[in-house]
Amino acid sequence: MNSQLRMPPPPADPREYLKLLAQQRGFIIVFVMSAAIISLALTYIATEKYESYTAITYRTQEVTRFKAYQTEAMGSPAPQAPFKVISQTLQEVLKSDAILRNVVTELGLDQKPKMQYDGPWYQVWYKKTRDWAKEYSGYAWTLLKYGRIVEDNPTAAAINELRNNFTIVNRDSYIFHLRVRDREPERAARIADHMGKVLAALLLDLDREPNSARIEQLRALLEEKHEMMKQRRKEMESLLADNRSASIQLEVERLTENRSTLQLDESRLASEIARAQTRLSSIESKLSVKQRILEMSPTPTDPVEYIQPEDFKKLASQRVFDDMDLKSLVSKRHSLQTSIDALTVRLGNLPKIQNRLDTLKVELASIERDYTLLNDSYQEAVLRASSAVSEVRVLHPAVVPTFPVAPNKIYYVLLASGLGVLFATGLLYLLAYLNIRILFPSSGIQGRRSPSPVAGPPPGTSAEPSSAPPLPEGKENTKSD
Repeated sequence: MNSQLRMPPPPADPREYLKLLAQQRGFIIVFVMSAAIISLALTYIATEKYESYTAITYRTQEVTRFKAYQTEAMGSPAPQAPFKVISQTLQEVLKSDAILRNVVTELGLDQKPKMQYDGPWYQVWYKKTRDWAKEYSGYAWTLLKYGRIVEDNPTAAAINELRNNFTIVNRDSYIFHLRVRDREPERAARIADHMGKVLAALLLDLDREPNSARIEQLRALLEEKHEMMKQRRKEMESLLADNRSASIQLEVERLTENRSTLQLDESRLASEIARAQTRLSSIESKLSVKQRILEMSPTPTDPVEYIQPEDFKKLASQRVFDDMDLKSLVSKRHSLQTSIDALTVRLGNLPKIQNRLDTLKVELASIERDYTLLNDSYQEAVLRASSAVSEVRVLHPAVVPTFPVAPNKIYYVLLASGLGVLFATGLLYLLAYLNIRILFPSSGIQGRRSPSPVAGPPPGTSAEPSSAPPLPEGKENTKSD
């Protein structure tokens, strides 16, 4: 039982494989021809596609910089973008809904075109059959995919179809070719032209929009810094005006000099006051002596000294004048002391004022520096926003194609034929290995009961038909005449 189910060993001679192919050449030819015919028929069912293209140039821009800048990525200088990155970026931008939706709505690609069938009756019948098959195959696919027929959004469907029917080709240069495929040649050219223009306009807007927003932000910051500078300057002016000074340092020097002068005058007045007090004290002592003598009422004949009334009056008058002079000196010294105290208080307040003034100057210098940096950035943003040239330009309008590029019948027929040869050869060897009868039994393989040129009977076993197990129904061994 096990010996009957054991697979036969492969033949020792490799030429047996080629002999099998020669014997079953009819099967291979029929298989390949069937694949080629089916592929050719499918190319006639598929919709023809026309390809139009336009050339787009990527022009590097010169940017005015007032300060040094460096682009970094992960803490290191970012490398320059190669052409592949630029091409992929342009393609991703074109595939975005921002451009495709604009193209679809502007050109009316989401509107179902009215079918016009012109030509002979067989051509009209062929086109109607093709459109009918395409429409209902789409319904069948949605039914299998979702379990029900889902009506697509025309705009979304047109966007997806357009996204799958264009590409950007670059050969390491600043020239990029935008290739668009469509069922109609004129519409393919219009789509390519419109996509190029929309791409250039979008990139220009994308370049201007950040600069416009940055201009507004910088303008607000500049106005804020300008108000802060005005406030600091006004506070400095009011601080100097309140202290009636144009310069705190000069005011300190002047007040120090004035106080020194007043202190010197005060010391002189103190000396004069001391002398006046001494002189007044001497006069008062003399007056007191003379007053006692007068009280004794001496006569000219008395031995006591006789004082004339004129001398007494003269001393009294001198005393009055000296007393007035002393009071004047004391008042003057008091005035000088008041001035010195006022100057001392003012000199004590000036360091605080100078400190506040220095703080305001430092803040003003910092604000002016920030204002200068912001103004440089503002001027750069204004220059970028005022630029009317995009980095992408369309070199020439799209060319209206004459012949369709898809489906390529020769390509698909050759591809189907090559795959058919490979598949038929593999299937032939598989069936021969499994000892299964195929379409041409008279050519060599006749079934499980007949020995094949590749798989012979195992050694030690009989090749009698009676020793083989019965064939299933429908697989009886039939030999051609």
